[in-house]
Amino acid sequence: MAEREDISEGNETDEEPDLAKFKEIPAEDITVVIFCALSHESVAVKYSLDDEFECRPRTIGPSRYVYSFGLIGEHKVVIARPHQIGTVKAAQCAATVCQQFPNVRFALMVGIGAGIPNLPKRDIRLGDIAISIPQDGHPGVLQYDFGKYERGNRFVIKGSLDKPPPILISADGSLEEDELMHRSPLRKILRNIIKKSGYVQPESDDILYDQSFHHVNIGGDCRGCELSSERKIVVRTGRDRHRQPMVHRGLILSGSGVIENPEDRDRLRRGHDDAICFETEAGGIMDEIPCLVVRGIWIQGE
Repeated sequence: MAEREDISEGNETDEEPDLAKFKEIPAEDITVVIFCALSHESVAVKYSLDDEFECRPRTIGPSRYVYSFGLIGEHKVVIARPHQIGTVKAAQCAATVCQQFPNVRFALMVGIGAGIPNLPKRDIRLGDIAISIPQDGHPGVLQYDFGKYERGNRFVIKGSLDKPPPILISADGSLEEDELMHRSPLRKILRNIIKKSGYVQPESDDILYDQSFHHVNIGGDCRGCELSSERKIVVRTGRDRHRQPMVHRGLILSGSGVIENPEDRDRLRRGHDDAICFETEAGGIMDEIPCLVVRGIWIQGE
């Protein structure tokens, strides 16, 4: 466990958090990097740490990133955040991490993504998890906005990204076996996280609107859509709350745009009807560090 020095003496109120000094480790001890694009994503990762550390990696020139460090199982990890969303900033961050932490073996890209409904084949719902597993001739992630525009408004994706490292594909396979045997640790981990301030489990059912229905932009929820006279929804069978979230494995589409309407969602799939999720960073990381992408579905690409 980390050696901590309590410096909270003299606090006038119990509401102020205790400040702690963590054990310092060398940059060479770090073997795993977890990339997050948003603050609430990285905080959720921090809540999952078994311990926390300090580290002062060497830099050439001015420092560009502030990292967080911790322990997950036997792995010492660094949590890194690109300056902005998008594949370019993610690639810059990944290249810097490679230089500052020379013993990093692999990476996880963790955060939220836009689900791609594909009923009845795949029933993806809010809160479900998408994982970039290679299958059916794809490497797990495709960069949907990198390619060539040809005549007839035709777009051809060019290039290919590296696959996730074999050890992470194998580890996911082991977790899939646990799911089939109803002993997955996922729900226990999530129960611990939602005890923290700012993280809750949705209480309402997920509603999938028909792609012809345009959302009513009133407030921060779907109340306006539910009251609309043009409301159209896709009827789906109920799902037992004890079976949530479900994990979907397959193709994740990466690019620098945020997809929030069904027309672009269907157009930018580029014919990849088996894709499960859109996201905005993995395309810049996969070729820099061997990486597995894990995304929680927060919208249905609409």
